Amino acid sequence: MTTPKEKIETITARPGNEVLAQDELPDAPFYVTALDTFLSGWGHASSKENYVILMCDSEEEAAVVSANAHGRSEMQKVCIHTDKPALAGAGGARLYTLLTKDRSSNWYEPETWGGE
Repeated sequence: MTTPKEKIETITARPGNEVLAQDELPDAPFYVTALDTFLSGWGHASSKENYVILMCDSEEEAAVVSANAHGRSEMQKVCIHTDKPALAGAGGARLYTLLTKDRSSNWYEPETWGGE
């Protein structure tokens, strides 16, 4: 059985931290997803929409991450999930990027980007 840490290491070893399938995501109480309009259409997301996924340990943490996403003009379709998000179009028209707490810690700090 693959541990959550091993799952994260597998994903972050890929270019763009790409998540290819829902079952690759480690279990978490909450997930926040958002469409990153800035990174969509170029780089690893060439000709694709780039969605970011952030795992959260609590409802409060998910609220902070969501507020920060709402505070960034390039983030759209921000959503908090209590189950693993469906990855419609993964490997095709959409690129799903995992942002981890250790590499993207600003997302988890209150009011980083105007969020409340």
